[in-house]
Amino acid sequence: TNHALACLWFAVGRHEADHDGWVYRTGFDDADYSEQYLISLQWSMAQFTPGAPPMSAKRPVERLFNIFVLACSMVFATCFISSITSTMGSVWSVSNYHRTQSVLLRKFLHQSSLPSELGSRITRFVEFVIEYRHKRVHYSRVKYLELLSGPLQLELKVELYKPTILPHTFFAQVESLCPGGLIKICSKAVDQNQFARADTIFECGEVAKELTFITTGSGAYRVADGNKEWRRMLRAGMWFSEGALWMEWRRRGDMRSLTTMDVLTVNAAKFADGAGAVLEAYALARSHALAFWSVMKRLDRASRSSERLFDDVTSSPEEDWPEFVTDLPVAAAASAEQVAKDGRQARTEVLKAEEMEAASFAWSDQ
Repeated sequence: TNHALACLWFAVGRHEADHDGWVYRTGFDDADYSEQYLISLQWSMAQFTPGAPPMSAKRPVERLFNIFVLACSMVFATCFISSITSTMGSVWSVSNYHRTQSVLLRKFLHQSSLPSELGSRITRFVEFVIEYRHKRVHYSRVKYLELLSGPLQLELKVELYKPTILPHTFFAQVESLCPGGLIKICSKAVDQNQFARADTIFECGEVAKELTFITTGSGAYRVADGNKEWRRMLRAGMWFSEGALWMEWRRRGDMRSLTTMDVLTVNAAKFADGAGAVLEAYALARSHALAFWSVMKRLDRASRSSERLFDDVTSSPEEDWPEFVTDLPVAAAASAEQVAKDGRQARTEVLKAEEMEAASFAWSDQ
């Protein structure tokens, strides 16, 4: 803008008929082009700033052009200052909101006389959620998505949930045979949740109401039989409490989060409604429920008769996993067999490190 105004100002001052323009009055008619350009640029920039221009307009054409530039600069300056003020006000408002909420949180924790350990966990989790929301935009924050039609919103949810739930055989088969059934299930039964570090996710004996998929983070699972105790680490991409979908299920062990965890949950009651609404999905659900019941019955029979289900397991971090019903998928209990068959030493070392982390987790029963 300043470049164009500088060129126009020089043209106005040079093309006066009687050579009485500012170029001739100031003696710049014989100056170098670089000097003529610099003095014109200085004048144009002075119109937008408090700086004094190097020359003044005297001829009618120069005055008209000067008035036009001043009017434009006034409009531009007003818009620019208004934009800066609005931006700074928004930044101050957001900063002040977070500052006020932080003070209120600390004041509440102090006045409530909560244990310091619980207060620290609450503070850390709030800070994590705030930082996480700055890095990743949740679809609930995008108000324009509320303008989508019902079918489009359902399709969006399904695509968001697919990477997490499709590793499960049932959901992969439903998606392949009757995509409409997967849409029904996702719209009715699937939801998102978060856990802070060291949160109790469930305890032994509780009635399970949902299947849970871990999307990020990790948790420690513990199951006991008499005086013996087993522990496993669950990572992103794994799931637990599948039995809640197929039968009345009580937790067989305890689980707590090792890190901050994001999970997807499939509510059992709503899952039954969603799967029952589509004939193909209902048939698949029945067959999976029967297969799950058969495997659980086999595990229970093996535990009573001391029969080993995976006799070809050699040495691996999971060979001591109990062969009775737990909240973990059967594949998780039998993964030692796969590791032994594959013979992948690197994978075995990773599993050992993860099991050591889960075993060293400070488990305090309260």
